[in-house]
Amino acid sequence: MQEWIEHCVDENAHIISITETKLTDRNAIGLMNSIYKIYTSNFTPYTDRQHAASLGTALLVYEKLQPHIHDIKTIPGTAICIDFFFPKNNKMRIISVYLPTNHKQLCERTQTKVFEWYLEAKHHNWNIIILGDFNANLNRDKKFPLFVNLSNANATSLLDFHNITSPTWIGPSAQSQIDDIWCNQELLLDLEKPIITDAEYITNSDHRIISTRWDTELQTSRGPRNKRRKRKIFQYEKIDSKKWGNSHQKSYQNLINGQI
Repeated sequence: MQEWIEHCVDENAHIISITETKLTDRNAIGLMNSIYKIYTSNFTPYTDRQHAASLGTALLVYEKLQPHIHDIKTIPGTAICIDFFFPKNNKMRIISVYLPTNHKQLCERTQTKVFEWYLEAKHHNWNIIILGDFNANLNRDKKFPLFVNLSNANATSLLDFHNITSPTWIGPSAQSQIDDIWCNQELLLDLEKPIITDAEYITNSDHRIISTRWDTELQTSRGPRNKRRKRKIFQYEKIDSKKWGNSHQKSYQNLINGQI
């Protein structure tokens, strides 16, 4: 985790999705650091014999962006949704997903809920980014429910839009493009072409890193606060003829002495 955070800092990354975290509420506490706040969606077993397997997803948020968080929703073990309300009515919903292959009902429920989150944000005219491990390939799994629903609702895969065919997961005997970033069409041209980076010397993962850039013109560093200057207020209504005469005489004397 330390090496991953160092890599994110070097890349000047502000919002990061990670999947297959295998975290529980207990061991997630050890992820605290001074640069990113880590918001997790951890799997909670609902039978005594069940274990987390590779479930879990999380979003790392740069410390200067945390005050802009408006709301957080989760589906335990498979999805987390964070709403950001930035200045100038710039509102963004980020959804990190991990769709499991060994929990069919959970996978189906997650796809349904993630699409509901998408439609809700779209109804409010917010920008939306959905990213993570879908365990499905858009070019191969044409009838995958979430892909079909997102496409029909005018969402677009960045990898498909930019015609990127490089695999995002490479196994011992197979490879596939199961990781992706989706967004609403209004945001599509504001996001730079994704870059795919091999993670072998970063986290030693068989999943590769997908990154893109969105310039929000948001200042992430704050300068010193400007304090208002003190100003003198003359309360003329509280002065009488005697005080006015004394003030006039004092001003005349200062003028003679060259003080004003």
